[in-house]
Amino acid sequence: MEITSYNKFIIANRIKVNSKLTIAMWIWTLTGPALALGQYAHIFDRFSYMFCLNVSIMVGTFALVSTLIIYMNPNSTLPQYVLTIGLTITLFYMDYNQVNISLTYILVPILSILYFQRKVFLIASVITYLSFLICAFIEKDIAALNRIDVNSTTCFIAKVIAMTIEYLIMIACANFLDRSFISRLTKIYDNSITIASNQKEAYTDSLTGLWKRDYLIEAFNNYASSTDKKLALFVMDLDNFKQVNDTYGHSEGDLALTTFTRVLLATFRASDQTVICRFGGDEFVVLLPFNEEDNPIPYILNRLDKNMHEILNSNNHFKDITTSVGVSIYPDDGSSYDEIFNNADSTLMFIKHTVKGQVKFYKKQRGS
Repeated sequence: MEITSYNKFIIANRIKVNSKLTIAMWIWTLTGPALALGQYAHIFDRFSYMFCLNVSIMVGTFALVSTLIIYMNPNSTLPQYVLTIGLTITLFYMDYNQVNISLTYILVPILSILYFQRKVFLIASVITYLSFLICAFIEKDIAALNRIDVNSTTCFIAKVIAMTIEYLIMIACANFLDRSFISRLTKIYDNSITIASNQKEAYTDSLTGLWKRDYLIEAFNNYASSTDKKLALFVMDLDNFKQVNDTYGHSEGDLALTTFTRVLLATFRASDQTVICRFGGDEFVVLLPFNEEDNPIPYILNRLDKNMHEILNSNNHFKDITTSVGVSIYPDDGSSYDEIFNNADSTLMFIKHTVKGQVKFYKKQRGS
């Protein structure tokens, strides 16, 4: 099953919180040695060394479960059930050995965050509850020996009632904690999506859906500082576009722009890691990272010419539209965005004032 971006966000943040809780639990395992030292110093005379060991075993088991849950596949329920069984056995052992398990009423609600699926946590709670009932039934005769005023059945019933109340409170707290956690993360996620949407809207052209110039500048600077690849900047202009606007109206002009957008998207494919930008009016700019030893530019220009004829010029209203393209290369033709753009733009102006519908490289034009 495909994981949505929302689920990925929730899982990632659960893992972050779980990591912090896991560290706290591993530190909590020191409770046993601390009690043992207290026993040795006659501070906690009522605790035996075995009790101290069992406390460390119990808390250590929770910490181990937490650690394993973090590193497992969040969508896989089987490992979580296996860990649940291990946890249940540990708690059963603690209760059977008369170890005070009140710590579990703090730890188990915390584990509700650690479990990635609420269903698994609820099943874990039910299994653990049943194990405690079994343990209470086994111990009812022993408990009655310490109470001369009640029989074993009364002790068992009283323990079951107390345990049920405690478990209901525990599950309610865990459910509240989980819902609060998810609710908070959902608000953060929704806010981040809204911000991202607003940023994208600010960076994209409303007519064509292409990037605006601000994003182009940011992308150029990011590429220039983070990659060893060369950057080709194509500055393009639609020749005879004004004639379409004057003859057929602005709606047809808009159609010409969106159709040319299809040409660019078909020419510069996603695998090329290109940034395609509408610079304004009928001017478009494309940023293409490429390896010098595997220069794709000649092939791309052939693809551009082919797509112009097949996609744009196939419409009779657009049959006279051609594309003039000025190209400059970073870092060969300049060391900054402004320098690279100005060189490509001046090459385009040279074409517009000589023979339209050509592609010229800044280096070639400058050397002629």
